[in-house]
Amino acid sequence: MEITLLRHATLLVRLNGKTLLVDPMLDPPGARPPVENTPNDRRNLLVPPPNFDPGSVEAMLVTHTHADHLDGKALEGLPKDLPLFRQPEDQGGLRCRGFSDVRPVGEDLPWDGVEVLRTGGRHGTGEIGAKMAPVSGFVLRARASRRSTSPATPSGAPRSRRRWTSTNRGS
Repeated sequence: MEITLLRHATLLVRLNGKTLLVDPMLDPPGARPPVENTPNDRRNLLVPPPNFDPGSVEAMLVTHTHADHLDGKALEGLPKDLPLFRQPEDQGGLRCRGFSDVRPVGEDLPWDGVEVLRTGGRHGTGEIGAKMAPVSGFVLRARASRRSTSPATPSGAPRSRRRWTSTNRGS
């Protein structure tokens, strides 16, 4: 598995020969006003959008539909026919935005050699937590193949091949 942090919660995940884009936030710097009720008056976003090839993306995963996890530029520019994995609560809103292959993840969902598992999540506690929309976490794992060479690593890949990268180092 290779995970590349593009910005904020936006990730490119490569697993079992597939590339998924997680929580696409692609708006340009300054596209949004400052965060309300904070002393910082800087407009958001603070860093340029990620440099990646959208054509390499084979599916998307959206943890929830707040603009910092799925923004206007992503809604406009990403292909609408890619599989889009999401929590069941977000079905209607994503279909209304033009996505044609919206797939709810109840507990787990197999997809082309990758298993997508959903976990619970929350934005906060108390009054603020009660006002926030539903959110989910997701776990991705390679599905075991018939040619598996090790029960501990279904793809047979040594664990040392896992790595974390970031395209925004020093930004």
